[in-house]
Amino acid sequence: MVKVKLLEVKNEYNIEEIVFAFNNYLTIWLDEVIKRVDKKIIQNMILNRGYVDIGALDTFTRTNKKEIEESIQNRIKKEWNVSKDTKKIPFASEKFPILIFMKYLTHFKSKNINIIKRIYNRPIYSREEFKKTHLVFDLFPDDAVKENLKIVYTNLSNVYNYVVLQVVPKLKDYLIPFTDSTKLIIEIKKDDRILEEDTPFSRNKYYLKGREKENFEIIFFSEINDSIPDEVRRDKIKKLEFMGKDYEVHRYGHETVRDIYKPLPLFNKVKEGLSERFFNLFIDDHKSIISKLIE
Repeated sequence: MVKVKLLEVKNEYNIEEIVFAFNNYLTIWLDEVIKRVDKKIIQNMILNRGYVDIGALDTFTRTNKKEIEESIQNRIKKEWNVSKDTKKIPFASEKFPILIFMKYLTHFKSKNINIIKRIYNRPIYSREEFKKTHLVFDLFPDDAVKENLKIVYTNLSNVYNYVVLQVVPKLKDYLIPFTDSTKLIIEIKKDDRILEEDTPFSRNKYYLKGREKENFEIIFFSEINDSIPDEVRRDKIKKLEFMGKDYEVHRYGHETVRDIYKPLPLFNKVKEGLSERFFNLFIDDHKSIISKLIE
């Protein structure tokens, strides 16, 4: 008997693979997971949210993934039926709305987009470090974290501007980020983890203002950059020569890196930036903003 192949974890998928998996494998996976989760947990989810969150279910079944996969394999060979109990349960996803996902699939097919590629390096649950700590920080090798951060920061400005033009084009002049900066330099620092729950990385952020008019730019360094003096990091001096030009360091920040470990880090950065700009705008000049929107 030929073994039916489940959708593999990989970095590139054909759209038909995803559509088939979404319409078929997902319902069987839900059926198998429901059998292994305490009924009280399911009932509490429905009472509190009105539905059972697929992402939350996944966290309850990480220890017996192999067993679930084998059960799904056997069921696919025999039948596709889902139990009556599972059919009665309302399913959704808080982080990845299913209706939006379905609209994306329909849109891709209408535009003849046949290949979907993974953007970020994925978490690796088989890592020995994660098995010991069960902390999200240990799901990724160091190089993967740096690469994911680079993806976020090298695309942040363009994606932010694109979202503004698509959603609120009338306010594009009001929602320009970093209006007081010419450049934003990000450098990543590998830290010693004194405690298990400490994050492995921190970042320095330098907001630069130049004498000449320049287009805003985010410059990302995956390590500490030797061209930036330690006095700047210690906030002792406010001047910096960078790439042959003189800048004023009018803001400096140091923080631990946590946001990259959450789903959709670039989306979250754009949302945070827009929320901050809208908040400040409506406090400073809400009347002109409203009049602009209703023009």
